[in-house]
Amino acid sequence: MDKIRIVALGGQDEFFKACTVIEINDDIFVVECGLKLPDVTKPGIDYIIPKTDYLVENKDRVKAYFLTYGHDSVIGGLPYVYKNVPAPIYCSNITKRFLEMFCKHNRIDSSNLDFKVVDTSDDIIVAGHKIQLFSTCMNVAKSFGLAFNTDQGSIVFLGNCVFDNNRDEGFSLDLRKVAKIGASNQTLVLLQDSIYADRPGYTNPNYKILPSIQKTLKEAQGRIVIALEAPDIYNIIAVLNEANRLRRKIIVYDESSQDIVDALIETKCLTLKENAFIEMGEVNRCAPQEVLVLITGFGAKLYHKIALLASNMHDDRIFQLDASDTFILATHGGNDVETESTNALNELYRNDCKIQSFNAKTFLVMHGSQEDLKTAISVFHPKYYIPIFGSLVKLFSNAKIALGMNIGLNHSNVYVLDNGMIVEFENRIAKILPNKLITGSVFVDGKGIGDIAGEVLEQRKRFSDDGVIILAATISKSKREIVLGPDIQTRGLVFVKESDSLLREIDRVFRLNIKQELVKANYSISYMEMTIKDQIFKTIRRSILKSPVIIPIITEIE
Repeated sequence: MDKIRIVALGGQDEFFKACTVIEINDDIFVVECGLKLPDVTKPGIDYIIPKTDYLVENKDRVKAYFLTYGHDSVIGGLPYVYKNVPAPIYCSNITKRFLEMFCKHNRIDSSNLDFKVVDTSDDIIVAGHKIQLFSTCMNVAKSFGLAFNTDQGSIVFLGNCVFDNNRDEGFSLDLRKVAKIGASNQTLVLLQDSIYADRPGYTNPNYKILPSIQKTLKEAQGRIVIALEAPDIYNIIAVLNEANRLRRKIIVYDESSQDIVDALIETKCLTLKENAFIEMGEVNRCAPQEVLVLITGFGAKLYHKIALLASNMHDDRIFQLDASDTFILATHGGNDVETESTNALNELYRNDCKIQSFNAKTFLVMHGSQEDLKTAISVFHPKYYIPIFGSLVKLFSNAKIALGMNIGLNHSNVYVLDNGMIVEFENRIAKILPNKLITGSVFVDGKGIGDIAGEVLEQRKRFSDDGVIILAATISKSKREIVLGPDIQTRGLVFVKESDSLLREIDRVFRLNIKQELVKANYSISYMEMTIKDQIFKTIRRSILKSPVIIPIITEIE
């Protein structure tokens, strides 16, 4: 019988950074390889990706990556991992396009990525294993789930999916194939998303923005500006189609928003009339009631764009909000961008435009709520169940749903896992192995991957909180004296007009420490700088209770 192991390298007891490893005998399949964005405690960090040492150590066994949809939380880590662990990447055409866009934005060469574009209903053979794909219903177009066929039963990776009877192309769950998979080969284990596991009911129809804004789109007498998150492809398509139907001319706000629209058109997820779009330069040539402006973006960057537009601080001054405009803020927000979203909304209210905004409680992302999760469990009727992707509270909420269904799932076959915990299946019996894999986070800061030490982050934090002071002087080795300087520069430390006495004291301590070292027969520049840092730090700390970054620069000449 096949020997099966399942382990998560990311996504457990955390949001984003999804990465699940499925091993069948000696072959490794990686399902999703995402990232998460840093919070304010990690200044200078661009992205956080999963620690994938296990994949590097076993790179010859890695047979494929599967990207189930095109969100950064699923695809964003792969370009950084792929260099050391190359393998074919199975994904839809729109997901491929989004990954190429991500690479372009981050100046990564995507030409070396081995893409295998698949249809969401394909059955494929990889390394001799049959893997069945089935389309799922979520925000990003052409998402899919996976069923790995083994002689122990199917390993079904559903990820996040809602149950909806809509037939929108690219956004529908293939119930026929799902039922076929559930009936043809008993499901050994089902892995399912946990983000809304504590939310009663179904997610449908609360992820659809169009019913709430349709009247506005039809009746607004001025221009309409709508902000949607870039991953919310379902609603972007729905809004643009409706605007086109109502004969509103569509203006795409900026280059990053245009990239999203271009990707949808190229992959035929969006088909509009040729004259549906106009350039921003033509905005004042059209009647206001004929214009819709689309703004998209990711996370905090989207809210930053909105705030700049609302305060008239944006680069392109051709377009400015006025009292006749209607601004629709159709975003989900979230704890990680709460400050930015609040600031953007505040700036909008300083403006005279009409505002229609939504929040995360009424406007949902397309993750399965409790009834969605129950439906999937009922259809697949798995022998084992593993909640994935979410905080520990969400994972346990998901587990409790399975335990309460009275279909044979209990405390012995429902596993709530932490990253690195390995579940092994042998002869249809599962057990958790005693040894965990080493997992964690790897920081990407634009210059390097994983080479940002904790002390660097702490220093960056001090830069932002307490400022920096740079002290420079040139000394003569032969004369044993200061021949140039000292020069003292501060940033973010004290208000200059109120700092004379402190700067004079810093200058005095700086000179004194240099002179004390220069009288020694064998002085050391490095020791001199270390002593200066220590003495200046104490001086500043004693005077103003701050702990700035101190950078002494001593240059020696003959």
